[in-house]
Amino acid sequence: MNINKLKPIPKYIEKKILALDKQIAPNRRGLRFYAYITTIDKDIAKVTVALRNKGKAVHIKQVCVHALNDERAYVSDIEYNYLGISAYRVGWYDEGFKYRYNMRPYYNDGIWYNAPFKYYNPYAPIVNQEYVLKHDRFKYSQADKYPCQHFIKYLRLYLQYPQIEYLVKAGLTKFIDSITILKKIDKYQDILEHPASMKRVMKKDLEKIKKNYGFDRKTELTNAKAAVVKALPIEEKEVVFVMDRFGYSKILDKNTYERNEETVLKEYRHIVHCIIVQILRYNNCCLNGDCLYRFILSRIGSCRNLVGCAGKTPERK
Repeated sequence: MNINKLKPIPKYIEKKILALDKQIAPNRRGLRFYAYITTIDKDIAKVTVALRNKGKAVHIKQVCVHALNDERAYVSDIEYNYLGISAYRVGWYDEGFKYRYNMRPYYNDGIWYNAPFKYYNPYAPIVNQEYVLKHDRFKYSQADKYPCQHFIKYLRLYLQYPQIEYLVKAGLTKFIDSITILKKIDKYQDILEHPASMKRVMKKDLEKIKKNYGFDRKTELTNAKAAVVKALPIEEKEVVFVMDRFGYSKILDKNTYERNEETVLKEYRHIVHCIIVQILRYNNCCLNGDCLYRFILSRIGSCRNLVGCAGKTPERK
């Protein structure tokens, strides 16, 4: 960036600075800093201005410039005070402020110098943060909601990690400087947007599970068709289905029924002689030739595989 292409403070910016100063410092005492965003030599830059009152007069001057694509800071008429109570000193000799022995301060010569970025970055509220949103590459950067002091640093991080805008939307501006979090957000976003990345992560996780918890197989997988044994069909069996007057039912084999025929005839209302022919989930039983009953297998008792049965109810004596 060519600092010589820096233009004077625009009038509308000066009005915004004075209006903001009335809100922040109504007493108008001491040295105050404000900033505005502009374009210098086709590069976005933050220009910090110093403001001080002398009587009713207000004096404003440009003291620091931080550009997006320049690691250096440009300073003029300002000094970082390492040992003083105030962090910065600004020279106002040409504005008529008095100094000891009426001598011009050595740092007040009106020339722009290179300086370390981290030292010459005073806290200064920015009056036009929305200016950055006019550029296409920062259209969705949420730069207008980010704190002002490290504004240029935020724009640099956004160009490298666009997902930083999610932290600003969530109000987590304290975590923006964490490169680890930004890399994780980038990684998770890539997983969600690309199926190939998701498959790689799944494969990696499965290999990790196999390594930590896997053990050798105790069986062997072979393509042996001859070893397949088909299940034998169900053997047809003659049984007796009985149901009492409360609807409770069960299956009796033929021998049991014949031994206890008298007792069964007294206690059960419906008695059907049937044959198990197939395994189903439900069974249909035809009682008296025209009544259809359905009962669930769980009520069959010891035989849960009864299918369909048909028969006649014996006459009671």
